[in-house]
Amino acid sequence: FGGLIGEDRNPARFLAGKENVPNPEAPINLIHLEDCIGIIQKIIATNSWNTTLNAVTPFHPTRKEYYTQKSIAENLVPPTFNHEIPSIGKTILSDYLIQKLNYTFTKTDL
Repeated sequence: FGGLIGEDRNPARFLAGKENVPNPEAPINLIHLEDCIGIIQKIIATNSWNTTLNAVTPFHPTRKEYYTQKSIAENLVPPTFNHEIPSIGKTILSDYLIQKLNYTFTKTDL
């Protein structure tokens, strides 16, 4: 599972007000709690054991775009990012999970 988001895990609060945050251009790889539960239910229902699945929402803006937007939406101070060091990160895809489990994410625009 990617980084967990849910009712009690508001992404705006993770980085709001922080300074010099690294990797501004790295993509986010997050998942909502409801999708975690749905995926676990699908694994059980389809007996999909002994398989490696990447479980992240297919929504990957940059860290800077995402956390700035979420902070502003919550009336919090947006983080500032360090652009001096190149960003490191990769987009994790859930394509195999979607195909293998015939799963449709319920929370795609986190």
